[in-house]
Amino acid sequence: MKRFAILFSAAAVFVCVTAAYYLSYRLSHEEQGGEPQTASFLQTSPGRGESAEALEAGDNSEILVHSQMDYTLEIYDVQTGGRSEEKPPVPVAMYGLNRAELITYLNNLSEQENKNLTETQVRYELISFAEDSFFVRKTVTVPEPEYVIFLVAENGYLTAYTGDRTEVYEYTHIPLGDFPLEQQAMLTAGIYMETLTDYYDFLETYSS
Repeated sequence: MKRFAILFSAAAVFVCVTAAYYLSYRLSHEEQGGEPQTASFLQTSPGRGESAEALEAGDNSEILVHSQMDYTLEIYDVQTGGRSEEKPPVPVAMYGLNRAELITYLNNLSEQENKNLTETQVRYELISFAEDSFFVRKTVTVPEPEYVIFLVAENGYLTAYTGDRTEVYEYTHIPLGDFPLEQQAMLTAGIYMETLTDYYDFLETYSS
């Protein structure tokens, strides 16, 4: 009987020590915020979705001009309202340009061509830009001349103003009646002169 009591006491001590060790281990692990290694590995390891997202973000899908693109050039004449389309080969100077660079190229091309033009002015602009085609419009205009003199009849006499009509250039003291009836109608409305030579030639021709 005494022997049985000793064995029972030993077993009880073993159980208590084991329970205390287990509780100490769990409390220590929870305070450190730890989780089983397997779960931690699964959360920190990159998944297939993350790898695909990184690849997509780094993938350069920017469209660049190349020789096989369908290039359409529309020519628009502002004065006549006429439009025509051409399908020229893609200029070599455009190869490899993205959309922003192509717009810059067209702006520079407009400036270069206008330096050599006197009677007309042109402007190139990008209308559409896609993976396999792009559309450019060339607008042609005839600039308004810069007038020097505005000649008009006032109170029966001709007065010459500056081309912008802001200042009097001179009071001619020439009667409107010195001109033919057709010219009188024109002068009553006012006429513009591009140069001083034109102005004086006109006065000399119609007042003599």
